[in-house]
Amino acid sequence: MFNNCKYLEKISIPNGVESIRYEAFSGLKISDITLPKSIKSISGESIVSNCKKVKAINYKGTLNQWLKVGGIGGDSLPVKCKDATVYDGKAKELNIIIKDDDGVMLAEGTDYTVKYSNNTKAGLATATIKYNIYYKRKGTIKKNFVISPEGTEIKKITAEKKGFKVNWKKQPTQTSGYQIQYSKSSKFKKAKTVTVKKNSIVSAKASKLGSKNTYYVRVRTYKTVNNKKYCSSWSEAKTVKTK
Repeated sequence: MFNNCKYLEKISIPNGVESIRYEAFSGLKISDITLPKSIKSISGESIVSNCKKVKAINYKGTLNQWLKVGGIGGDSLPVKCKDATVYDGKAKELNIIIKDDDGVMLAEGTDYTVKYSNNTKAGLATATIKYNIYYKRKGTIKKNFVISPEGTEIKKITAEKKGFKVNWKKQPTQTSGYQIQYSKSSKFKKAKTVTVKKNSIVSAKASKLGSKNTYYVRVRTYKTVNNKKYCSSWSEAKTVKTK
């Protein structure tokens, strides 16, 4: 589909596209792929073979909608859906729905079994689906899904000379630190992101911003697992006007 497009960095497939062929993005240097919720099937188990920079697929539908794509097929990369699972101390499981070629619903325990791993902490969890008896020819399929750390919220923002100080709610469980983002745009265009690498720190300062400028500020948590950051959703944005 995108063969020989050597300079592509991001791909966002428009809504309305229903299928993607095997190795559609093979060999590209892209780092960001976004798929619409209209996708119904993906031919083959990998659409991003040899795309070494891609770490996850962004999907605009829900996780359960993604599980139906290609009859639980798709890709081995983790998928970030709009309803990402959030850590709360409990084991996370998926509401898996599988149908056969005739559209008949398969029964868990009879037609297939599901086992989970790494599904009690923030990070990357895996659901392993193994087909039984008649459907055994389909083999075993693994689906990765992200468990995001619990988010935080801004408690206070104080204007300072050509800067500001922001305080947020401490979130020590299953987090590694925080990210603070600020911009003159309410849509966070050209935003600057500051990373706080300790989850015990609950404040940060921004300086050298100029005087009497209004900034939008938001914060989120992150958890580092195997050198990869898993982030919460952003907090509600607050505004501050520098002195």
